[in-house]
Amino acid sequence: MKKLTLEDRRKIEQMWKDNASPLKIAAELGISQCTVYTELKRGQKTDEWTGETVLDHNFRPEYKAERGEKTYQSNLRKRGRRPKAAPSMKGV
Repeated sequence: MKKLTLEDRRKIEQMWKDNASPLKIAAELGISQCTVYTELKRGQKTDEWTGETVLDHNFRPEYKAERGEKTYQSNLRKRGRRPKAAPSMKGV
């Protein structure tokens, strides 16, 4: 399983701006089409007031590599086992 680097994400961003299909992006980077769709979803911009997806000049969801990387790193930190809650001092 290949993890995407920031450089891979920038290539996805550029190809997406150039109106390339997810299938073509996947073939170019040597990853699965599902990975491309997941990454495009991860890097989408939503309007902060309405919550709707912002569209680019091709009328497709806007993708930013830096946003995708930031979201990936955030999700990576959240992953894993959660520490047990500290025992409460109620009965003492």
